[in-house]
Amino acid sequence: MYSRQEKYRKMNQKVSAVIQSQVRVLLLFFLIFYVAVVGCSNTNVAREYASTYYGFVTDSSSGSPNQNSELLQNPTVVDSSDSSGYYRFTTWGLSVTLTCRATGYQAQTKSGRVYRNGDSLRIDFKLVP
Repeated sequence: MYSRQEKYRKMNQKVSAVIQSQVRVLLLFFLIFYVAVVGCSNTNVAREYASTYYGFVTDSSSGSPNQNSELLQNPTVVDSSDSSGYYRFTTWGLSVTLTCRATGYQAQTKSGRVYRNGDSLRIDFKLVP
């Protein structure tokens, strides 16, 4: 038969093992939670620091909206104007150089700069036929 001290020692060992396993589970849970929260918040931070550029594309002589004009940043098409001539896109960086082109019109290039990440800037184009 075990002495009273021996029983307490064995019981303490079992309790200690249970507590250690519970602590491991909690640490694993918090690690997974931290990774999930940091991953999601980094995505939101990235969106917050991207700049938005928008504007209207119109015919220079009539002032009417120019639908389906292509907006290019470097050689890449980033957006096209809708039926009201409006375009909008989001990109990284504080400055942008855009080229607007449309069938039957001369291409036009403009540059713009925002002064803080997350800001917006309007750049309008009046295309010449």
